[in-house]
Amino acid sequence: MTYDAPLDIAAHLIKTHQYAQAESALISLIQNNHGASNAWQLLAHVSVNLNKHSQGLFAAWQANSLAESVEMQGIFAHCLSRVAITAHDAQLQLAVARAVAETWGPPAELAEQACKLLKHDPLIQSHLNAATDKPLTETEIQALNDHALLNPLLQSAPICDLDLERFLTQLRKTLLLNPAFSEQAAQLTASLAQQCFINEYIYPVSAEENTARHVLNPAEPLLIAACYQPLHQSAAGASWLNTAKPDNDHIQAVFTQQITEPQEEAKLAAAMHSLTPINDQVSQAVQAMYEESPYPRWVRIPKHSSPQPLNDFLSHTFPLSGFTPLDTPAPLNVLIAGGGTGQHPIHTARRFTDTQIQVIDLSRHSLAYAQRKTRALGLNHLQFAQADILQIGQLNQRFDLIESVGVLHHMANPWAGWEALLSRLKPNGLMKLGFYSQIARQDINQLRDFIKAQGFANDPDAIRACRQHLIEHSQAQHVEDIFLMRDFYSTSACRDLLFHVQEHQMTLPEINAFLQSHGLRFIGFETDATTLSTYHNAFPDDPAATNLCNWHQYEQQHPQTFISMYQFWVQKTA
Repeated sequence: MTYDAPLDIAAHLIKTHQYAQAESALISLIQNNHGASNAWQLLAHVSVNLNKHSQGLFAAWQANSLAESVEMQGIFAHCLSRVAITAHDAQLQLAVARAVAETWGPPAELAEQACKLLKHDPLIQSHLNAATDKPLTETEIQALNDHALLNPLLQSAPICDLDLERFLTQLRKTLLLNPAFSEQAAQLTASLAQQCFINEYIYPVSAEENTARHVLNPAEPLLIAACYQPLHQSAAGASWLNTAKPDNDHIQAVFTQQITEPQEEAKLAAAMHSLTPINDQVSQAVQAMYEESPYPRWVRIPKHSSPQPLNDFLSHTFPLSGFTPLDTPAPLNVLIAGGGTGQHPIHTARRFTDTQIQVIDLSRHSLAYAQRKTRALGLNHLQFAQADILQIGQLNQRFDLIESVGVLHHMANPWAGWEALLSRLKPNGLMKLGFYSQIARQDINQLRDFIKAQGFANDPDAIRACRQHLIEHSQAQHVEDIFLMRDFYSTSACRDLLFHVQEHQMTLPEINAFLQSHGLRFIGFETDATTLSTYHNAFPDDPAATNLCNWHQYEQQHPQTFISMYQFWVQKTA
């Protein structure tokens, strides 16, 4: 029997959803050294379907080691986000270090698991007791400089863990007070500088550090200066820029991040085309906020996934929804209303084939960030322009697909904004929308009321002070849940979460009433498989999962279901 025959049998078992039988066959093949990478690849797929994520993690790693594959790297990241990390694992650290450095999956998900690994690392674990504030030694600093996982993690995404935040704050202080350490550990210092820029300098600065910085300036080492303030805004950065050029890769990375890229964004913002005026007072207030704090700040996105036609995506994701497939000739005309810093439009551009995408936003600085990132990725079918959704009727253009996620609820009247977008949607056109849930955000509302009562402003220094107050008084204020939210760990994200100048929250009955009165068919929520399965168990008479009355009952019983947002698809009836 050739090796292909048993592999073909295993593939057939997978295709017919006989996963347990396929698993047994594949394990037997692997034990007998048959099938090599193909067997490992199939086992990775089977393991995902059986929810055996530890096995899937190992299988995907083995398959990728034998034959590099974006698909296997994606399965590795998927499984990693679902395994429990309870102990130090040096081999897994190395594997995750590569996944983080090469962005095998969503950086935030990779970072979350990487943080758990780091907290079990013996070197770091010994410093995580906040009560001791144990200083780091020169030997420990050098070991961290050579750490395979810590450095790529610091460069990729905000560290969303309070214990590690305290550790990194202490590390920064140690490097400041011992300049020789930072010179010997240039990689570590550069990585920490990049992390501080990514989280927009959210870490508190002690009086001792302020004194030390005052004494050191203007001779403060460049990488240390970059840990406390963006180089393009600092005297140290300006002085260095006029006298020297990067002399090693570590400094070059910080130079690019903190000088070259901000300069490029400033030029792009100044040249940004404007499609409409911005006259509404609330729109102006929201614009001002995002000009000061473009959100979200991000560094990397997962490796390229295979795009597919929109009709195929919807048919696969919502097989029972009964949507009407679009018959529009390519390219699909798409509007991203509220594109922010580019994550959403880039995701859409890589998700669907044959699209021409217009991206609008109130904030020029956010759009400039998005445009720079888009150019770096080589995407040339996105156009960016400043515009107010309320004025979108001025556009002499209609769209096959309009996406507006996390945007309309920041308007004075979200329903008026939704109606404005509908005026630009073609008959049978599709919309993807995202709104905050009133039920899910009750705890956040209580915390906002507390912050307001304490009189905290919304400038960066006040946000840092407020965060420290919440951290130091977490038991008294019952705010522990906020520490689990990623938006707590960078300045602009924390401002968006707790200090927004305008925010509405919706209920499903309100959304349902709007759909009914505007001729919109609900296609379905973009949600996880576990939620969908639980819903189907509760409401077996709604196999399409499109009954919003049922979903309202479900949310009342499971109030954290839409803690991020309601994200859903609708279609305009002809």
